Amino acid sequence: MSLPEIKKEAESLALNDLGEALEFLRTKLPAESPVVTTVLSMIRRLNRAASNRRKGLISLEDMDIIENQIFDSLLEFLRSLNDEKVSNGVKAMEGKILYDIPNVMAIRQETRCRIRLAFLEEVIRQNLDWSEHMEIHSIQIGEVMSVELVDPAANPVFQIRSISDEVQRIDPDFYSEWWFYVTAQQPGKHTLVLRVSIVEIVDGVDRKRNIVLEEVIDIVESVPETTISTSVFREAPDRITTRQSGLENQIEEVADDAGAVIEPSKKTSPSNPGPARVQPGAPVDVQPAVPPAPAPPPPPPPSPAVRPRSRNNTVRRWLTYTASALVIFASASYAMMPGFRSEIGWWRTADNKEGYVEFLEDNPESHRVQEALEKIEYLDWQLISENPTISNLKGFLIDHPQSKYSPDALEALNEIARKGLTIEDMELYLQDSTNFSDNKGLVEAPVNFNVFLDSLFNYQSDFDSRMVSINGVDSVRLYNPNLVLEIQTFLMDTVFQQIKEPLNQMEFIRNLEKTGWKDQQ
Repeated sequence: MSLPEIKKEAESLALNDLGEALEFLRTKLPAESPVVTTVLSMIRRLNRAASNRRKGLISLEDMDIIENQIFDSLLEFLRSLNDEKVSNGVKAMEGKILYDIPNVMAIRQETRCRIRLAFLEEVIRQNLDWSEHMEIHSIQIGEVMSVELVDPAANPVFQIRSISDEVQRIDPDFYSEWWFYVTAQQPGKHTLVLRVSIVEIVDGVDRKRNIVLEEVIDIVESVPETTISTSVFREAPDRITTRQSGLENQIEEVADDAGAVIEPSKKTSPSNPGPARVQPGAPVDVQPAVPPAPAPPPPPPPSPAVRPRSRNNTVRRWLTYTASALVIFASASYAMMPGFRSEIGWWRTADNKEGYVEFLEDNPESHRVQEALEKIEYLDWQLISENPTISNLKGFLIDHPQSKYSPDALEALNEIARKGLTIEDMELYLQDSTNFSDNKGLVEAPVNFNVFLDSLFNYQSDFDSRMVSINGVDSVRLYNPNLVLEIQTFLMDTVFQQIKEPLNQMEFIRNLEKTGWKDQQ
């Protein structure tokens, strides 16, 4: 289909089923196209709202408002969609930037500076010990971003090193982070430049669209703890950019000169006034000379019983002190190295499930454990989303029972149930009655377990016709009467109690009787 046809079909579908329209766009637009991220974001918003509605967290009116907002966003997205954006254009979106860079630094002391980028503020605050030295502002970002901290002076004043990749991908559900270590070499007021760039591909060549911010840093001899303040960047007067510039800076305006200036300490103070100066012509108070003390008496002759101290004792004592110092140094190094090794290991970890699993095995006590687990959970869900079969969805729920994606996985299982179950699907549902009873998704709506009962009946009635085409072993695997009885009992004891309408209760009993269940009362 051509792009105009895709847009027309998506608009038509959206009038009846917003979710179907978004799914249509996801499948028809090229997977590598940057505009797919916008579609996925709308799908995620719709799924999250549906999940909250099922849990009773939002009302039906709130759900309608959210759907209308997504519908309006979809129409605006379709109107702006063109071939250039689908092929190689990078759609700039509003995101968030977090920075923690003090505008007062001590000379020849290394200061850590940190920059974060994310699409959402709640994401950028994850795994963060918040302090007053951090600020979050809005900024235009893309899927791939570059962050640099540079010294614009002809003779550099700052020594800057980084342990982060300059270019990083911005994931919708995670933040990207850059760490810089800055050492000021000269006192005074000097400028640092923060260059945040959107990276895009134009004619097969990487291009950058820059947002340039600058900050005046006050470099002093020492920085008292109470004077450290947050760095507030201002847009540079002369923007450094490429020919592709056109991105308007969305950083919120902030007050200029927010940093406090620290006056260097004086050599004299009230408690230490220094030598007094003598005024010309003033009388001089001359103190009388103090007579010298009498000479001390001669020392007594040395005792012949005292022998000189052995040189070996001095050497042994020196070796003892040295060994103690080495033990203390080694102990301190041992205490500090695990965290250092853990941090280095994190930055070297491959961005895949195997890499994060290996990191957890090597660093079980790292403060990055929760972040690694969230990465693994996200990667697992991305893989399941590409092939949402019953087996894959149930496996994900077993591996991640408390996942934030669990509502979406249960909804996908419900969708499969609503479409009817094949014999193979029934086998997956019936192979473990405990797993079935834990699957609350089939207990949420009467239509679901009526569909399930129809499938259970077909499962039994189709058994005889399939005996001809499959051998005995497969037949036993496909049909387990005892397990069917367990499921029937579970349905009657648990599901029936949740059906409030009498007509639905009667329909449920009729369907259950078709599967061989008989009321014993």
